[in-house]
Amino acid sequence: MIKVFIFFLLIGCSSRGLVTDSPELQNKNESILFEYSDNTGEYLAKREIKIVKNKLVSRVTILSRDGLQELETQVSMSKLGTLKNSKDNTLAILPEASQFKVWFNKELYSSSMRFNPTSKTITTIAKSPSTDKETLKDFKLPKGNYFCFFSQLPECLKMQNLLLKAASKSIPIYLIWDSYPYHVEQYENLLDSPLMLATLTLTEHDKNEYKFALDIGNQIIFYHFDKKLNFVKMFWISQGISLVNTNKG
Repeated sequence: MIKVFIFFLLIGCSSRGLVTDSPELQNKNESILFEYSDNTGEYLAKREIKIVKNKLVSRVTILSRDGLQELETQVSMSKLGTLKNSKDNTLAILPEASQFKVWFNKELYSSSMRFNPTSKTITTIAKSPSTDKETLKDFKLPKGNYFCFFSQLPECLKMQNLLLKAASKSIPIYLIWDSYPYHVEQYENLLDSPLMLATLTLTEHDKNEYKFALDIGNQIIFYHFDKKLNFVKMFWISQGISLVNTNKG
C-alpha cells in the first residue's frame, strides 16, 4: 500500500488532464531514437508519435546500426475518445488500422490490419514473396475495456491512466500484435493470433523510475518509465530483446 501512495503522490499531477481537448495532446509530435538489440544483433529503433485530430499515429522503424538500412517498419493508428458512461472523461484508445513490412532473408513480407466497429471484428491481410495471393482472415473481438497495439503500448498505457491504475492492482489488457501474422516469426512461443490477453502490474519504483511488468501468459515484458511517465526502456528477457532510449540509458 505504501508504494501505491507514493506512486499517486509523485505522478498524480502529471496524469491529470489527458483528455481529447488538451492542446498538448492534440499537438503531440515526437521522434525518439532507441538502441534495440535481440538475439540476432544490435540495431537502432526510431519511434515517431503524432496526435492529430483525435488520432494517435505511430511509426516504429528498425534500422541497421549505422541507421542507413531500413529493416522493419510498423505504422499504426488508433482513435482517441472517451469511454461511454464515464463520469471523469477517461480517455479511451480504440485501435483502427495498421501496416507492417519486414525483410526476412532479403525478401519483403507485409501485412495490414483493420478494425470493423460494426461487426466487432479485425480483418488482417498478409502477403509474402512465396505467393502472389493475399491471405485474408477475420477475428472476432472479445469483450474488454482496454485494447492496445503492441507498437503503441507505452502511449496506450500512459494516455489511458493505466500506469496509475496498475499501481494498486493488475490491469487486464488485450494486446494486439500489429505485425500479425509475422509476430510468430519474430518472437518465440506466441500463439498464431493477433490478440492476446495480458495483465499490467507495477513491480518496482524509486524517485527516478517506475518499472511495470506485462504478463502475457508464458512470458513477462518489463517496461520502464521516468518520473514524468515518459517511456525509456523495455526488456523482454525470454526473447533476448532490449529497447533503451539513447538519451535515457
